[in-house]
Amino acid sequence: MDYTLEQIEDENIISLTLYGDLTTPEAILLGKYVRGKALELNYKIVIDFRYTENHISISEAYYWFANYYDVVNYNFRRIPTAHITNEVDADFFKFVQATCQNNGIPIRLFKELEPAKHWLKEKKYK
Repeated sequence: MDYTLEQIEDENIISLTLYGDLTTPEAILLGKYVRGKALELNYKIVIDFRYTENHISISEAYYWFANYYDVVNYNFRRIPTAHITNEVDADFFKFVQATCQNNGIPIRLFKELEPAKHWLKEKKYK
């Protein structure tokens, strides 16, 4: 999996765009790094999945924070995160959004970058 990472300083956002196969091991490592950086800088996160092919299972997604992030820093749950998805994986990311929101994790799904950034700037994370 390839990626581009950008810190948008005037908006306090870390923007991550992913390319290629989205697999659990790479997603965990990159997710921990990006969430750690966002926590350190008090930034929000936008992750663009439009150029990926998802290979993460629903069961892995359901326990993602509990299994992979909570053990590093429970505050990773508090970072507002916008996901941008493609049509092929939209149902998977709708499940991720619902699961996270049911657990109080501020994640929302979008189809385009600008609405995602707008939501993060609004500070209304419900």
